[in-house]
Amino acid sequence: QEADRCLREASRRGHPAAMMKQAALLLRPPATTKIFEAGVNLVEMVLSRQGYVDTEFVLGHIYHHGVGVSKDHTKAAAYWRLSANAGVARAQVSYGRLLFRGDGVTENMELAEHYFEMALAQGHRGGAIGIGFVAHFLHGDNIKASAYLTIGATDKEHDAAHLCRSIVSRFNEEELEQARV
Repeated sequence: QEADRCLREASRRGHPAAMMKQAALLLRPPATTKIFEAGVNLVEMVLSRQGYVDTEFVLGHIYHHGVGVSKDHTKAAAYWRLSANAGVARAQVSYGRLLFRGDGVTENMELAEHYFEMALAQGHRGGAIGIGFVAHFLHGDNIKASAYLTIGATDKEHDAAHLCRSIVSRFNEEELEQARV
């Protein structure tokens, strides 16, 4: 209880980390719409005061999934673009996915590939998966696609693993040999 009081006081005084922690607590289910709105308001206050890139990522997530607010993929894209351009790898993957699908933004696979490459350069496996999807669907390069999907796929990314298996199953002998290299 003392910790909760200290957190609320630090948040009230405008400490950004405390505000984000308090917002995270408010955004956890089960919560009423009013509590969710209070959490979103706190996150937006941190963003307006501090410009924290993680805050922009969180707001993108909130609007993309409709956490306590109406889903708004255009707002999600705007927040994720800001965070992605500030170098946040998970925002680069999230924004790249929106660009890839044309979800809340105009579809642009070339730009999506750019954001996936930035994320992968930071070690984010989602970037590899995105590059694999772009290689397959935009460039028709199944060898590159299978290589990147293999790098990025885990049990959690069933779509990437499934696409990789599907691509490899259609390889001829020469493509199989190239893929092994």
